[in-house]
Amino acid sequence: THPRKEAASSLTDNATPPLQRITAANKASDRSTPTPRNTVSSLRPSQLPSRTTAHRKQAPHSLHLPAQTMTKVVSTAEPRRSNRSRRQVESIYDEARDAVAAGGDAVSGGEETEEESPVKTKRTGRERTEPSDNESSDESSSDDDDFKASKSTKKNAASKGSNRTITKNKSKKISIQMKTLKNKANNKRKTAINSTQRQVNLALNHLSKSLLPIHEREPRTSSLVSVLLNSHRPSNANDTAIHRAPNEIPIVSHYSKNLYSAAWKVIELHNEDSNKAQLLLLNLLFRSVGGNEETDFFVGLEEEEEDGERVVPVLDEMDTEEWARIVTDLVDEMRHTPSQQILLCCDPRGAVHQASVLSGNEHPEGKKMVGGVIYQIGAMEYRKIYKEFWYILGCVALTHGGMASTASSEFDESQRGSAVEGGGGGSSVVRLDAELVKDLIGKVIELSPVGQPDVRAAATMAALSMSHAVLDQSAILVKKLDVAKRQYDATKRKSGGAKSEALKVRVDSLKRSVQDLEEVVMGTVVQGLFVHRYRDSNEHIRTLCIESLSRYSLQRPDIFLSDKYLKYFGWLMHDKSHHVRSAAFTGLLSPFLAVRDAASGKARAVGDEHLMVDKIDLEALVNVVTKFLKRITEGVIDEDQEVQEKAMRLTLVLLKDGFLDDVDDDDMWSMVNQRALAPDASAQVRKDALYFVLELLK
Repeated sequence: THPRKEAASSLTDNATPPLQRITAANKASDRSTPTPRNTVSSLRPSQLPSRTTAHRKQAPHSLHLPAQTMTKVVSTAEPRRSNRSRRQVESIYDEARDAVAAGGDAVSGGEETEEESPVKTKRTGRERTEPSDNESSDESSSDDDDFKASKSTKKNAASKGSNRTITKNKSKKISIQMKTLKNKANNKRKTAINSTQRQVNLALNHLSKSLLPIHEREPRTSSLVSVLLNSHRPSNANDTAIHRAPNEIPIVSHYSKNLYSAAWKVIELHNEDSNKAQLLLLNLLFRSVGGNEETDFFVGLEEEEEDGERVVPVLDEMDTEEWARIVTDLVDEMRHTPSQQILLCCDPRGAVHQASVLSGNEHPEGKKMVGGVIYQIGAMEYRKIYKEFWYILGCVALTHGGMASTASSEFDESQRGSAVEGGGGGSSVVRLDAELVKDLIGKVIELSPVGQPDVRAAATMAALSMSHAVLDQSAILVKKLDVAKRQYDATKRKSGGAKSEALKVRVDSLKRSVQDLEEVVMGTVVQGLFVHRYRDSNEHIRTLCIESLSRYSLQRPDIFLSDKYLKYFGWLMHDKSHHVRSAAFTGLLSPFLAVRDAASGKARAVGDEHLMVDKIDLEALVNVVTKFLKRITEGVIDEDQEVQEKAMRLTLVLLKDGFLDDVDDDDMWSMVNQRALAPDASAQVRKDALYFVLELLK
């Protein structure tokens, strides 16, 4: 029901309409007596409410009745609320009613009295009385000041409280939005990773079905190629190798468990029959570069079909001429293998891409043929798996070889970060089978001079991967050696005795183990492989060598971060291939970036846990930087964009680290500075060049 109708029905007198009675009363009061002070017209403007939309509601028409007979009418309609305030809106008639109730008979024409009822203000609700004539102006002014001060204090307190609430609400909203954005980014990243890995798995399955015979499509020890192509599948829950030493598995990727199982079986076979194990590894190498089931050496395992006419060849009984003839026949047979059936070649993007580049075709064959993209993805992923297998094989050979001592378990525990600080506890002798790794690397290096580039690349890749495993293990031993030396020195100064002797034996054993491992790399790999292959006729093999040397400088900077090895980076900056030049610039840049990442607390990537970044001395690069500075700065105008970016980044890092403080060459500075505005430079080059200019201005 309408509130106006309810108010009208509540009145006792229904003869005369309420509106006419109010109008008549107002006219009579205007003619008879002047307006009293306590009426609506006598109120100050500050006490009158603003005329909002609320005054449009008609209040009950009994407001001008005498206070003794006036009945308060309550409206059932909800008051309108403004957009800015949540308090209930009062109409002008509500305050008029209060004023009439306070004034009594004044509205009806009576005389004004001295004692009046107090009137409550609208905003504060305090009782306010009109000052009498005999009150001084000082008291009234002081009361007004107190009222204003209390009013402003409450306003300030309310505003501060509201500001705190708003700030808290804003911070909560911002934190919720940040969490939401992070979750969305993580979900997108996971989705991208899952979709990419799904595509890689499909490519590996495609290669397995198209290249392997039916009986080899399941992983078998007799066919390591099948094991590598199926390494993306979940590992076998009943695998004894994984359950025997789960903490010994060097985790490099999600392929590591299956690859560790295969490597462990190969080393176990090598401990029983070294000839069969070496034949398995040779079959893996030749099958990867285009061989097939017919070109495999007969190993004579139980998984293979028994054939009385086939004889297991003995590698140690072959002379050089016989071995050369066998390899030549295999290479000649593999020359006719189509590009789509070669898993591993010199080119990192696969044999199909390599064939298209060699033929000068602007549209690579891989994009024309059906499944060419799938093949390229699978070939690139197989290259990573191939490297990781040989790395894990080197780790397993060191710790589970026939000459490895029982202390290898303690060694592996230290690899996981749980090294025993005390001298007691287990055997103090640490002995790794360095001879086994040296023998395996030597067998592979024998294939590095073969005329077929793909065979050279596969052999070089295998040997360098095993050398990385050796250096990682030597880095762990060096850290343990430093701890053992400190313990021995402390014990020797205090008491000596049996504990000191045990620590001395441990220090000597660690020294011998470190020397054996260093000899494997510096003698067999560097002198027997690197010094020949870094000048190989194939650009990708040269790139492999310089990338491995860059890795060496981070694994053992105390050895390889010296002028003896850093000079190779300077020489290969002048290489005719942009792949090699880019790898050379990256090799010089890597120590600077590693030190900066370690200083900033950046987490290391998987597989980089054993890098000896704490022992990198950047002062060791002063000589090579001074000698090849001209070539470094000329790299910013290289014809290849990737080389420009690496050279510009290296130049900027050298300036920041103070390597160019004593250089006074205006032509060189101008050449570098102009790259900030060069139209042919990439965005990254211009950005780094601009930072270079800003550093010079500082």
